[in-house]
Amino acid sequence: YVKETYLQLPDSTRAVMEKVIKVYGLSTDNPYLIEEVASIVQTKVPYSFDYEYKGDVAEYFFTQAKTGICQHYATAATALYRALGIPARYTVGFAGEVKAGVDNVINSPGHAWVEVYIQGFGWVPVEVTGSSSSGGGGGGTAEQEAIFVKPLNVYKQGNATTVLTYTSKELEGDEFKKLCEENGYTYTFNVNGVQRGVGKTVSKIENFVLYDSNGQDITKQYKFNFSTGIMHVYLQSITVRTVDVEKYYDGKQLRNDPNTIAYEIDYGETGTLMFGHQVTTVEMKTVITDVGSISNSISNFVITDQEGNDVTDFYKVNYLFGKLTIKARAICVTTGSKTVSLSELNGEALICHEYTITSLCGFDDSPLVEGDVETVEFTAELNKAGRKNNTATITIKNLLGQEVTKNYSITYSYGKLRVNK
Repeated sequence: YVKETYLQLPDSTRAVMEKVIKVYGLSTDNPYLIEEVASIVQTKVPYSFDYEYKGDVAEYFFTQAKTGICQHYATAATALYRALGIPARYTVGFAGEVKAGVDNVINSPGHAWVEVYIQGFGWVPVEVTGSSSSGGGGGGTAEQEAIFVKPLNVYKQGNATTVLTYTSKELEGDEFKKLCEENGYTYTFNVNGVQRGVGKTVSKIENFVLYDSNGQDITKQYKFNFSTGIMHVYLQSITVRTVDVEKYYDGKQLRNDPNTIAYEIDYGETGTLMFGHQVTTVEMKTVITDVGSISNSISNFVITDQEGNDVTDFYKVNYLFGKLTIKARAICVTTGSKTVSLSELNGEALICHEYTITSLCGFDDSPLVEGDVETVEFTAELNKAGRKNNTATITIKNLLGQEVTKNYSITYSYGKLRVNK
Protein backbone atom coordinates (compact mmCIF):
# COMPACT_ATOMS: atom_id res chain seq x y z
CA TYR A 1 0.00 0.00 0.00
CA VAL A 2 2.79 2.45 0.90
CA LYS A 3 4.56 2.14 -2.45
CA GLU A 4 1.33 2.15 -4.43
CA THR A 5 0.21 5.36 -2.74
CA TYR A 6 3.36 7.34 -1.97
CA LEU A 7 5.32 6.87 -5.20
CA GLN A 8 2.65 8.41 -7.43
CA LEU A 9 3.51 11.43 -9.57
CA PRO A 10 1.93 13.13 -12.57
CA ASP A 11 3.80 12.20 -15.76
CA SER A 12 4.81 15.81 -16.40
CA THR A 13 6.22 16.19 -12.87
CA ARG A 14 8.08 12.88 -13.12
CA ALA A 15 9.67 13.98 -16.40
CA VAL A 16 11.06 17.12 -14.76
CA MET A 17 12.25 15.17 -11.70
CA GLU A 18 14.10 12.72 -13.96
CA LYS A 19 15.95 15.67 -15.46
CA VAL A 20 16.79 16.90 -11.96
CA ILE A 21 18.11 13.44 -11.09
CA LYS A 22 20.33 13.48 -14.17
CA VAL A 23 21.56 17.03 -13.58
CA TYR A 24 22.62 16.27 -10.00
CA GLY A 25 23.91 12.78 -10.75
CA LEU A 26 21.66 11.21 -8.10
CA SER A 27 21.93 7.44 -7.68
CA THR A 28 19.83 5.00 -5.67
CA ASP A 29 23.09 3.21 -4.80
CA ASN A 30 24.12 6.19 -2.66
CA PRO A 31 23.64 5.32 1.05
CA TYR A 32 23.24 9.03 1.79
CA LEU A 33 20.61 9.61 -0.89
CA ILE A 34 17.92 10.86 1.51
CA GLU A 35 20.30 13.41 3.01
CA GLU A 36 21.65 14.39 -0.42
CA VAL A 37 18.17 15.17 -1.73
CA ALA A 38 17.44 17.23 1.39
CA SER A 39 20.66 19.20 0.85
CA ILE A 40 19.83 19.85 -2.81
CA VAL A 41 16.37 21.15 -1.97
CA GLN A 42 17.58 23.23 1.00
CA THR A 43 20.20 25.02 -1.08
CA LYS A 44 18.23 25.36 -4.34
CA VAL A 45 16.66 28.75 -3.54
CA PRO A 46 16.81 31.13 -0.54
CA TYR A 47 13.92 31.19 1.94
CA SER A 48 11.75 34.28 1.57
CA PHE A 49 8.13 35.36 1.87
CA ASP A 50 8.65 37.32 -1.35
CA TYR A 51 7.87 34.48 -3.76
CA GLU A 52 5.97 33.74 -6.93
CA TYR A 53 4.84 30.28 -8.07
CA LYS A 54 2.82 29.17 -11.08
CA GLY A 55 1.50 25.77 -12.12
CA ASP A 56 3.19 22.65 -10.79
CA VAL A 57 4.98 23.73 -7.59
CA ALA A 58 7.68 21.03 -7.71
CA GLU A 59 8.47 21.74 -11.37
CA TYR A 60 8.51 25.52 -10.83
CA PHE A 61 10.75 25.13 -7.75
CA PHE A 62 13.49 23.38 -9.74
CA THR A 63 13.21 25.32 -12.99
CA GLN A 64 12.15 28.91 -12.34
CA ALA A 65 11.76 29.73 -8.65
CA LYS A 66 13.95 32.44 -7.12
CA THR A 67 12.73 31.99 -3.53
CA GLY A 68 10.39 29.80 -1.52
CA ILE A 69 8.89 28.97 1.87
CA CYS A 70 8.53 25.64 3.67
CA GLN A 71 5.53 24.48 1.61
CA HIS A 72 7.49 24.87 -1.62
CA TYR A 73 10.59 23.07 -0.32
CA ALA A 74 8.48 20.20 1.03
CA THR A 75 6.49 19.80 -2.19
CA ALA A 76 9.65 19.74 -4.31
CA ALA A 77 11.41 17.25 -2.03
CA THR A 78 8.38 14.94 -1.93
CA ALA A 79 8.30 14.81 -5.73
CA LEU A 80 12.04 14.19 -6.05
CA TYR A 81 12.02 11.42 -3.44
CA ARG A 82 9.13 9.69 -5.21
CA ALA A 83 10.88 9.93 -8.57
CA LEU A 84 13.85 8.17 -6.95
CA GLY A 85 11.62 5.33 -5.72
CA ILE A 86 11.55 6.49 -2.09
CA PRO A 87 7.98 6.63 -0.68
CA ALA A 88 7.41 10.18 0.57
CA ARG A 89 4.55 12.29 1.85
CA TYR A 90 4.04 16.01 2.35
CA THR A 91 3.38 16.81 6.01
CA VAL A 92 2.18 19.91 7.83
CA GLY A 93 1.81 20.61 11.53
CA PHE A 94 2.93 22.59 14.52
CA ALA A 95 5.82 22.25 16.95
CA GLY A 96 5.60 23.06 20.63
CA GLU A 97 5.94 21.81 24.18
CA VAL A 98 2.75 20.41 25.69
CA LYS A 99 1.76 19.11 29.12
CA ALA A 100 -0.92 16.58 29.97
CA GLY A 101 -4.04 17.72 31.83
CA VAL A 102 -3.79 21.39 30.93
CA ASP A 103 -4.76 23.63 28.03
CA ASN A 104 -1.77 24.03 25.74
CA VAL A 105 -1.32 27.07 23.49
CA ILE A 106 1.17 26.71 20.65
CA ASN A 107 2.44 30.09 19.47
CA SER A 108 4.74 28.78 16.74
CA PRO A 109 3.65 29.17 13.12
CA GLY A 110 2.68 26.13 11.07
CA HIS A 111 5.40 24.30 9.20
CA ALA A 112 5.68 21.86 6.30
CA TRP A 113 8.21 19.06 5.94
CA VAL A 114 8.63 15.66 4.32
CA GLU A 115 8.34 12.16 5.72
CA VAL A 116 10.02 9.28 3.90
CA TYR A 117 9.21 5.62 4.45
CA ILE A 118 12.16 3.40 5.40
CA GLN A 119 11.55 -0.32 5.54
CA GLY A 120 11.87 -1.55 9.12
CA PHE A 121 11.61 1.96 10.59
CA GLY A 122 8.42 3.38 9.16
CA TRP A 123 7.87 7.04 8.44
CA VAL A 124 10.89 9.24 9.18
CA PRO A 125 10.67 13.09 9.13
CA VAL A 126 13.16 14.97 6.93
CA GLU A 127 13.67 18.74 7.24
CA VAL A 128 14.15 20.24 3.77
CA THR A 129 13.42 23.94 4.29
CA GLY A 130 16.29 26.23 3.35
CA SER A 131 17.55 29.44 4.88
CA SER A 132 17.17 33.06 3.91
CA SER A 133 20.19 35.00 2.64
CA SER A 134 20.32 36.75 6.01
CA GLY A 135 20.28 33.53 7.99
CA GLY A 136 16.51 33.29 8.51
CA GLY A 137 14.12 30.51 7.61
CA GLY A 138 11.28 29.00 9.57
CA GLY A 139 7.62 28.19 9.42
CA GLY A 140 6.32 30.09 6.45
CA THR A 141 2.85 31.18 7.59
CA ALA A 142 3.53 33.98 10.04
CA GLU A 143 3.42 37.54 8.75
CA GLN A 144 6.32 38.54 10.99
CA GLU A 145 9.34 36.29 10.88
CA ALA A 146 10.51 35.26 14.34
CA ILE A 147 13.81 36.53 15.73
CA PHE A 148 16.09 33.67 16.76
CA VAL A 149 17.41 33.76 20.34
CA LYS A 150 19.23 31.10 22.34
CA PRO A 151 21.56 30.71 25.32
CA LEU A 152 25.28 30.54 24.62
CA ASN A 153 26.76 27.07 24.49
CA VAL A 154 28.92 26.63 27.60
CA TYR A 155 31.69 24.09 28.15
CA LYS A 156 33.88 23.02 31.06
CA GLN A 157 36.55 20.36 31.36
CA GLY A 158 35.88 18.36 34.49
CA ASN A 159 34.95 15.01 35.98
CA ALA A 160 32.10 13.16 37.68
CA THR A 161 31.82 15.78 40.43
CA THR A 162 31.82 18.89 38.22
CA VAL A 163 28.72 21.12 38.26
CA LEU A 164 28.20 23.48 35.31
CA THR A 165 25.67 26.33 35.45
CA TYR A 166 24.87 29.24 33.12
CA THR A 167 26.59 32.42 34.35
CA SER A 168 26.71 34.56 31.20
CA LYS A 169 24.64 37.74 31.03
CA GLU A 170 24.28 37.44 27.26
CA LEU A 171 22.16 35.53 24.78
CA GLU A 172 22.99 34.50 21.23
CA GLY A 173 21.39 35.36 17.89
CA ASP A 174 22.73 37.58 15.10
CA GLU A 175 19.44 39.34 14.31
CA PHE A 176 18.67 39.67 18.01
CA LYS A 177 22.03 41.29 18.75
CA LYS A 178 21.63 43.62 15.79
CA LEU A 179 18.16 44.63 16.99
CA CYS A 180 19.48 45.49 20.45
CA GLU A 181 22.60 47.32 19.25
CA GLU A 182 20.81 49.45 16.66
CA ASN A 183 17.98 50.50 19.00
CA GLY A 184 19.69 50.61 22.38
CA TYR A 185 17.52 47.76 23.72
CA THR A 186 18.39 45.81 26.85
CA TYR A 187 16.96 42.59 28.22
CA THR A 188 16.71 40.39 31.29
CA PHE A 189 16.31 36.63 31.44
CA ASN A 190 16.88 33.44 33.38
CA VAL A 191 18.36 30.24 31.98
CA ASN A 192 17.11 26.90 33.24
CA GLY A 193 19.76 24.19 33.03
CA VAL A 194 22.57 22.55 34.95
CA GLN A 195 24.98 19.75 34.02
CA ARG A 196 26.27 17.55 36.83
CA GLY A 197 29.19 15.34 35.91
CA VAL A 198 30.45 14.41 32.46
CA GLY A 199 27.86 14.77 29.69
CA LYS A 200 25.54 17.23 27.99
CA THR A 201 22.22 18.84 28.75
CA VAL A 202 20.18 21.62 27.20
CA SER A 203 19.63 25.09 28.60
CA LYS A 204 16.36 26.98 28.12
CA ILE A 205 15.52 30.67 28.31
CA GLU A 206 12.91 31.66 30.87
CA ASN A 207 11.36 34.97 32.02
CA PHE A 208 12.70 36.89 29.01
CA VAL A 209 11.88 40.62 28.92
CA LEU A 210 13.02 43.11 26.27
CA TYR A 211 13.28 46.82 27.17
CA ASP A 212 13.56 49.88 24.95
CA SER A 213 16.03 52.71 25.59
CA ASN A 214 13.59 54.23 28.11
CA GLY A 215 13.28 51.02 30.10
CA GLN A 216 9.79 50.19 28.80
CA ASP A 217 8.81 46.53 28.32
CA ILE A 218 8.43 45.99 24.55
CA THR A 219 8.65 42.19 24.50
CA LYS A 220 5.21 41.76 22.90
CA GLN A 221 6.13 43.98 19.96
CA TYR A 222 8.34 41.23 18.54
CA LYS A 223 8.05 37.56 17.81
CA PHE A 224 10.91 35.48 19.18
CA ASN A 225 12.00 31.94 18.42
CA PHE A 226 13.59 30.73 21.65
CA SER A 227 15.92 27.83 20.99
CA THR A 228 17.99 25.81 23.45
CA GLY A 229 21.69 25.97 24.22
CA ILE A 230 24.17 23.26 25.22
CA MET A 231 25.86 22.75 28.58
CA HIS A 232 28.73 20.30 28.30
CA VAL A 233 31.14 18.88 30.86
CA TYR A 234 33.87 16.91 29.09
CA LEU A 235 37.03 14.93 29.87
CA GLN A 236 39.17 15.66 26.82
CA SER A 237 39.23 18.22 24.00
CA ILE A 238 40.01 17.16 20.43
CA THR A 239 40.09 19.01 17.12
CA VAL A 240 38.74 17.60 13.86
CA ARG A 241 39.90 19.22 10.62
CA THR A 242 38.43 18.62 7.18
CA VAL A 243 40.40 19.12 3.99
CA ASP A 244 39.91 21.53 1.10
CA VAL A 245 38.47 19.91 -2.02
CA GLU A 246 37.95 21.61 -5.36
CA LYS A 247 37.08 20.86 -8.96
CA TYR A 248 35.96 22.61 -12.11
CA TYR A 249 32.25 22.99 -12.67
CA ASP A 250 30.87 19.82 -14.25
CA GLY A 251 27.16 20.04 -13.39
CA LYS A 252 27.51 17.42 -10.67
CA GLN A 253 27.67 17.79 -6.92
CA LEU A 254 30.97 18.02 -5.09
CA ARG A 255 30.96 16.32 -1.73
CA ASN A 256 33.68 14.96 0.51
CA ASP A 257 33.87 11.24 1.14
CA PRO A 258 34.80 10.35 4.74
CA ASN A 259 35.95 6.92 3.52
CA THR A 260 38.93 8.63 1.88
CA ILE A 261 41.47 10.90 3.56
CA ALA A 262 38.90 13.64 4.12
CA TYR A 263 39.64 14.66 7.69
CA GLU A 264 42.28 14.50 10.41
CA ILE A 265 42.09 14.57 14.20
CA ASP A 266 44.32 16.42 16.65
CA TYR A 267 44.05 14.61 19.97
CA GLY A 268 45.80 17.32 21.98
CA GLU A 269 48.42 16.60 24.63
CA THR A 270 47.45 12.94 25.05
CA GLY A 271 48.04 12.17 21.37
CA THR A 272 45.15 9.73 21.28
CA LEU A 273 41.60 9.05 22.41
CA MET A 274 40.99 7.56 25.83
CA PHE A 275 41.67 3.84 26.22
CA GLY A 276 39.29 1.64 24.25
CA HIS A 277 37.66 4.55 22.40
CA GLN A 278 37.53 4.88 18.63
CA VAL A 279 35.88 7.02 15.97
CA THR A 280 33.17 4.87 14.39
CA THR A 281 31.00 7.33 12.44
CA VAL A 282 31.92 10.32 10.29
CA GLU A 283 29.21 11.70 8.01
CA MET A 284 29.91 14.58 5.65
CA LYS A 285 26.78 15.67 3.81
CA THR A 286 27.69 19.14 2.56
CA VAL A 287 27.43 19.43 -1.22
CA ILE A 288 27.93 22.17 -3.81
CA THR A 289 27.11 22.18 -7.52
CA ASP A 290 27.52 25.74 -8.80
CA VAL A 291 30.63 27.92 -8.80
CA GLY A 292 31.55 29.09 -5.30
CA SER A 293 32.77 27.76 -1.95
CA ILE A 294 31.05 26.32 1.11
CA SER A 295 32.24 24.87 4.39
CA ASN A 296 33.31 21.22 4.20
CA SER A 297 31.38 20.39 7.35
CA ILE A 298 30.80 17.19 9.28
CA SER A 299 27.17 16.46 10.10
CA ASN A 300 27.65 13.43 12.36
CA PHE A 301 30.71 12.40 14.36
CA VAL A 302 30.55 9.47 16.82
CA ILE A 303 33.11 7.96 19.20
CA THR A 304 32.34 4.60 20.84
CA ASP A 305 33.95 2.46 23.52
CA GLN A 306 34.86 -1.24 23.34
CA GLU A 307 31.26 -2.28 23.99
CA GLY A 308 29.96 -0.02 21.24
CA ASN A 309 28.51 2.58 23.60
CA ASP A 310 28.42 6.17 22.34
CA VAL A 311 30.97 8.13 24.39
CA THR A 312 31.20 11.20 22.16
CA ASP A 313 30.03 13.39 25.04
CA PHE A 314 33.24 12.54 26.91
CA TYR A 315 34.94 14.87 24.42
CA LYS A 316 34.66 18.49 23.41
CA VAL A 317 34.98 18.21 19.65
CA ASN A 318 36.29 21.39 18.01
CA TYR A 319 35.78 21.56 14.26
CA LEU A 320 38.03 23.34 11.77
CA PHE A 321 36.33 22.94 8.43
CA GLY A 322 37.99 23.22 5.05
CA LYS A 323 36.22 24.36 1.90
CA LEU A 324 34.42 22.66 -0.95
CA THR A 325 35.04 24.78 -4.02
CA ILE A 326 33.65 24.70 -7.56
CA LYS A 327 35.84 26.63 -9.98
CA ALA A 328 34.47 28.28 -13.11
CA ARG A 329 34.93 26.26 -16.29
CA ALA A 330 37.04 28.49 -18.55
CA ILE A 331 36.07 28.68 -22.22
CA CYS A 332 36.84 30.86 -25.21
CA VAL A 333 34.17 31.87 -27.70
CA THR A 334 35.73 32.70 -31.07
CA THR A 335 33.49 34.38 -33.60
CA GLY A 336 33.98 34.04 -37.34
CA SER A 337 35.29 36.60 -39.82
CA LYS A 338 33.90 37.57 -43.21
CA THR A 339 35.02 39.92 -45.95
CA VAL A 340 32.97 41.13 -48.91
CA SER A 341 33.05 44.03 -51.35
CA LEU A 342 30.60 46.89 -51.04
CA SER A 343 28.95 45.84 -54.29
CA GLU A 344 28.27 42.36 -52.89
CA LEU A 345 26.13 43.71 -50.04
CA ASN A 346 23.25 44.51 -52.37
CA GLY A 347 21.82 46.89 -49.81
CA GLU A 348 21.94 44.31 -47.00
CA ALA A 349 24.08 44.29 -43.88
CA LEU A 350 27.10 42.00 -43.57
CA ILE A 351 26.76 39.45 -40.78
CA CYS A 352 28.63 36.30 -39.80
CA HIS A 353 27.08 33.95 -37.24
CA GLU A 354 29.83 31.37 -37.19
CA TYR A 355 31.60 30.60 -33.91
CA THR A 356 33.59 27.96 -32.07
CA ILE A 357 33.94 27.19 -28.37
CA THR A 358 37.19 25.89 -26.94
CA SER A 359 38.24 24.95 -23.43
CA LEU A 360 40.85 26.96 -21.56
CA CYS A 361 41.14 24.52 -18.65
CA GLY A 362 41.94 21.18 -20.23
CA PHE A 363 38.51 19.95 -21.29
CA ASP A 364 39.38 19.91 -24.98
CA ASP A 365 36.82 17.26 -25.95
CA SER A 366 33.94 18.88 -24.08
CA PRO A 367 34.35 22.60 -23.37
CA LEU A 368 30.73 22.68 -22.11
CA VAL A 369 29.37 20.30 -19.50
CA GLU A 370 27.40 17.42 -20.99
CA GLY A 371 23.78 18.51 -21.28
CA ASP A 372 24.55 22.24 -21.19
CA VAL A 373 23.45 24.08 -24.33
CA GLU A 374 24.67 27.45 -25.53
CA THR A 375 22.88 30.27 -27.29
CA VAL A 376 25.09 32.83 -29.02
CA GLU A 377 23.60 36.22 -29.84
CA PHE A 378 25.52 38.24 -32.40
CA THR A 379 25.42 42.00 -31.97
CA ALA A 380 27.49 43.22 -34.92
CA GLU A 381 26.61 43.99 -38.52
CA LEU A 382 28.20 46.17 -41.20
CA ASN A 383 26.35 47.88 -44.03
CA LYS A 384 29.04 50.21 -45.38
CA ALA A 385 32.69 50.13 -46.24
CA GLY A 386 34.88 49.56 -43.22
CA ARG A 387 35.59 46.94 -40.56
CA LYS A 388 34.38 46.09 -37.06
CA ASN A 389 34.61 43.35 -34.49
CA ASN A 390 32.10 40.54 -34.89
CA THR A 391 30.83 40.89 -31.30
CA ALA A 392 28.55 38.41 -29.59
CA THR A 393 27.39 37.20 -26.17
CA ILE A 394 26.83 33.65 -25.03
CA THR A 395 24.16 32.28 -22.70
CA ILE A 396 24.35 28.71 -21.40
CA LYS A 397 21.51 26.63 -19.94
CA ASN A 398 21.36 23.13 -18.46
CA LEU A 399 18.91 20.31 -19.16
CA LEU A 400 16.30 21.93 -16.94
CA GLY A 401 16.46 25.16 -18.88
CA GLN A 402 18.18 26.95 -15.99
CA GLU A 403 20.84 29.48 -16.91
CA VAL A 404 24.29 28.32 -15.79
CA THR A 405 26.39 30.93 -17.60
CA LYS A 406 27.77 32.08 -14.24
CA ASN A 407 29.52 28.71 -13.91
CA TYR A 408 31.75 29.52 -16.87
CA SER A 409 34.63 31.97 -17.13
CA ILE A 410 34.19 33.28 -20.65
CA THR A 411 36.80 34.86 -22.90
CA TYR A 412 35.83 36.25 -26.29
CA SER A 413 37.99 36.33 -29.39
CA TYR A 414 36.17 38.37 -31.98
CA GLY A 415 36.55 37.87 -35.68
CA LYS A 416 36.28 40.76 -38.14
CA LEU A 417 33.56 41.98 -40.45
CA ARG A 418 35.13 43.75 -43.46
CA VAL A 419 33.48 45.56 -46.33
CA ASN A 420 35.90 46.66 -49.04
CA LYS A 421 35.11 49.51 -51.40
